[in-house]
Amino acid sequence: MKEIQTQKAAPVLSATIRLHQVKYTTSSGVPPVNRGLLMCYNMGNLQKEQTANSIIDPEEFGKYQSSIQSYPLSLDVGVPLFDWYVLFRDHQYAGLFLSLPAGLLSTFQKQDHIFKVVHDTFINERLLKAGDVLRYENSAVKLVNKMMFQLNKKLVTKNLRVALYHCDSTILSKYSTHELENFYNGLRYY
Repeated sequence: MKEIQTQKAAPVLSATIRLHQVKYTTSSGVPPVNRGLLMCYNMGNLQKEQTANSIIDPEEFGKYQSSIQSYPLSLDVGVPLFDWYVLFRDHQYAGLFLSLPAGLLSTFQKQDHIFKVVHDTFINERLLKAGDVLRYENSAVKLVNKMMFQLNKKLVTKNLRVALYHCDSTILSKYSTHELENFYNGLRYY
């Protein structure tokens, strides 16, 4: 890394930074780069059945936000846009589904964001057994905006860059242009 940085036309080096790295700088260390991309997602325990939403949780994010101002790198922001279904079998984590056919969900028992499989079903060559539970998690606009509000109070980066993770036509179609603009603008105008 140091060898790259000593070159005449050295590139700006960056690294992804997880929330625990910001809070626990002493034990995690600081990467030898010019700036970091703070991953503001994957905040909860995906494999714990009681977790409500492991992608984004403003309350969990609040436990880390006080360390952001003092982090020794300029931080850009990675904002979650994705969603998924977390599969549990016999109360044990059993995998992820990035998408499910909409018609299939109507055959499951639903309570809030939890779907219980009623009959054995094959999806993409994977067997879902009767009794399996799917927890739907997403990056709801309300949660993203709340996190942006929290982040804006602590972020001190000039020339901030915001990355939407992940960006594809399917994911982007779930958000209006206004909502996407607010994610970017939210870090500058709160």
